[in-house]
Amino acid sequence: MGYYFGGSGPKDKAIQLVENHGGKVVSMSVALDALRYPKQGEEQGVIVVLDNGLFEAAGLAYDESEFNAFTSDERIKTIVVLRRKEAYRICRYTK
Repeated sequence: MGYYFGGSGPKDKAIQLVENHGGKVVSMSVALDALRYPKQGEEQGVIVVLDNGLFEAAGLAYDESEFNAFTSDERIKTIVVLRRKEAYRICRYTK
């Protein structure tokens, strides 16, 4: 089951994550490092924004396996990291 950030409207989800939720656009390797090596007190959440043409899907990569599932195809992607608590909250993820 996936967890998603709905945002306001079908597009510009990465921009919304940056402007409204303190996110930062990063490379795949930076996002993987955030998942693999979380820094105590600075845990980051990773959201992968997938461009599906008419709309974007912004999925929470709560672990490396989920990240790989979101990034394994050829769709255009933007990866955003933000405070883990905020990412979990806006994607309605509870563990």
